[in-house]
Amino acid sequence: MEQHYDETISRMHVSKKMYGIIKMMTGSSELKTRVSFELDKPEIELYEILELTYELRKTRKGFNSCVYIHQCMDNTYYVGYSEAGYSKNAHTIENIMMSRLMDHRNNGGTITPSNMTYLFPVVSCLGFFPGDKEDEDLMTVLMSKFAGNKVRGGKWASPFITPTYPVMSVSDIKKRLTTRINP
Repeated sequence: MEQHYDETISRMHVSKKMYGIIKMMTGSSELKTRVSFELDKPEIELYEILELTYELRKTRKGFNSCVYIHQCMDNTYYVGYSEAGYSKNAHTIENIMMSRLMDHRNNGGTITPSNMTYLFPVVSCLGFFPGDKEDEDLMTVLMSKFAGNKVRGGKWASPFITPTYPVMSVSDIKKRLTTRINP
């Protein structure tokens, strides 16, 4: 356990150095970072999003995949998607999510340093529910209503872009998520 902790801390230091180097190379300044990663007033509160994920987890059936919300370092968020085929032990939605969470914690999701969870390591899983790639995109947009551009996921997964999320109201997103027909 202690070795895993030391490896995680070491990777966090490497991620922080890499992020600093990339910021310098791209000419990012503190002001640019603030503009790219802030939202003045949330349109929805986090507890409302988590209540929605809980409701979707209770009502949705028939999915062999899940959508999850991770809180990452530096108060950033990542919305992801994983399928049952991703892990040998993924017989339930909970196992699918746990397998993916462990992968994100062990190596940032993928080995490439361009991955959001490599630069901003995962702190915890906030919520998950049975869903597909469309749900991942919808949840990413909904999370942006809470955390602005501090959210990455779905079509907007790269940490090096300033996402241009579609203009949708919170109620429209919730309606689309809750009325989708199970597969």
